Amino acid sequence: MNHRRYRFLATAMFAALAALTLAPPRAAADDDTTDPAAWAPADSVLFMGIDDVTKLIAQVKQSSFYKLMHDPDLKDLPGQTSLPQKFTQEFRKQVAGALDIQPDKLRNPFAGPVALFASRPRDEDAGTDVTVALVAGVGDHKLAAEYYEKATRKFRSIADNHEKVSFRSHTIDVFTTENHSDEADDGESDDQDNSPPDATSPEDNFKQMTDEAFSKIFSADAMPEKLALCLTDDRLIVASAPETIKNVLRRKPGSGATLLETDNYKTLLHKFKPVGAVRFVLNLSSFFDMMEADDGHKAKETIDMLGLRSMRAVIGHLDYGGKEYESRFEAELLISGPRTGLAKILSMKNTPLAPPKTVASDTFMYWRVNLDILALLDEIERIVRQNDADAADQMHRTLESVPFGEGQTLNLRKEVFAALDPPMILALGFAQPYNPDCPRFLFSLGVKDKDALTRFLGRLTEVAAGMLIERESRGQLVYDASFGGMSVTVGDDALLIGTTPAVDRAMQPGAKRETLAALPDYRRLAALAPPDAWCVVYVDSRRMYEGALELARHKDALMAAQFSNPAAMMTSQFVESLTQGIKPEDIDRARALLKYQASAILTIRTTPDGLHLVNIQLHPAAGD
Repeated sequence: MNHRRYRFLATAMFAALAALTLAPPRAAADDDTTDPAAWAPADSVLFMGIDDVTKLIAQVKQSSFYKLMHDPDLKDLPGQTSLPQKFTQEFRKQVAGALDIQPDKLRNPFAGPVALFASRPRDEDAGTDVTVALVAGVGDHKLAAEYYEKATRKFRSIADNHEKVSFRSHTIDVFTTENHSDEADDGESDDQDNSPPDATSPEDNFKQMTDEAFSKIFSADAMPEKLALCLTDDRLIVASAPETIKNVLRRKPGSGATLLETDNYKTLLHKFKPVGAVRFVLNLSSFFDMMEADDGHKAKETIDMLGLRSMRAVIGHLDYGGKEYESRFEAELLISGPRTGLAKILSMKNTPLAPPKTVASDTFMYWRVNLDILALLDEIERIVRQNDADAADQMHRTLESVPFGEGQTLNLRKEVFAALDPPMILALGFAQPYNPDCPRFLFSLGVKDKDALTRFLGRLTEVAAGMLIERESRGQLVYDASFGGMSVTVGDDALLIGTTPAVDRAMQPGAKRETLAALPDYRRLAALAPPDAWCVVYVDSRRMYEGALELARHKDALMAAQFSNPAAMMTSQFVESLTQGIKPEDIDRARALLKYQASAILTIRTTPDGLHLVNIQLHPAAGD
């Protein structure tokens, strides 16, 4: 498989988007109502389209991430917070350099629709494994022609061969480069140095990585074996073969040959109203056909075993700049026929979005999935049994006879898993004031048989003698870890595992306190999302980053506490990952980051047509 083609196409797309978002946009023609799917073939395996790139650029420039990247208060801040700005500036510099233009003179010639697609090769494209193309509408033809000439001049200097192919009234520039082996292409030769960077600071690591990346992007090694380009009056077409460009130019709406006329795309337009600026289609049926063509019987066995053939396609869209949200991403996995294997595992039971009262208002990350562990194990066993009955039997026996103490065994299925019930919940939070004792971690599982789980914990204390210390709280047994900070207990409806303060607080469901479900941000997001789902992920980025920055003031205390408190150890690593390179004296400046943070929710629900995913991010709140 030709990996350089995909790497180059991804680079070209990134370069185009970087140039678009960093340069003043051009207006599209008033009569330009082309749907980008009209430029893609009906047999596209993968398609991503933008209906109006000028509109999208304007929306992106209003996003919190774009504003964060251009905030002068964060420009020179030490650490990884300022890296997006630095990367964007360096990338723009490299793109401008490749076009022999000063970075501040770089302008955007594009307007209207953009389509990126990959399709299965046709007979005339023999010798290629997948044909790929990028089609972008042109708003300023004079500027586009100037950039096109400079780009093709650059390609002529690094390609091994260049030829011009005439098609109708158009000229296609075709560049070919010497074919390299997959080993050389993947950069996995035995002589290659894969050691990690010697630099220790984020800035040094960043500089080392970008220097290496950019030197490869704009070099002969990054060129695919064949690259074709064509500039028309209204479009720029970049493809992996000249025939792909010819097919784009031949394709006419209404001919039945475009993606616009396929059932998958019609379903996309019907399900998501209004459709956002960006839309995509992944044709899984064609993708699985390609897998079987490449790997034969082995691929077919895997696809059949996992029940993947019931999955037809993934369709979706991204909408920016809504009145009630900053962004909304939706995707649907279309499933037909009986759901077995992976489709069955993922088609879990939907329940309302509201978190239980055990999830407190200081939570910055909440995750819930309605996983039935026994049902999951049964389906995995069924999948394994299709190819290896002995392995499936061994798996079943192992779970029913787990060594547990001297000469004893534990029937994990009967004594533990059968006593559990959905949902599975994880909640992470920081109580105030911020100090090494403020982390709140709570993991819970629904309980079907409290007595069975109580007996299991009793046996566990005997096996792990001295590791768990039993105490009674409000008439309920609680087991505290002897090494400190963590506890476990079995309530009437949930098995609770977490930091001791979080477990003790969750044992008081009747206490009057603010819960996550009552917070305005959660309520707003829940109102915008579907009413029920089997998976819910909520993140309050502002609360998370604020806690990390404030705890960074106490790094020494966190380091000291982690030897006696596992929660402090995890928190120390978490804080370090978010604040790496930020010194204590820079924390007040880094708080400028908070005004760009907002709450977001992700939900996945089972539907009659398949699985529906929604991710919504609110606008950042005003103030510091």
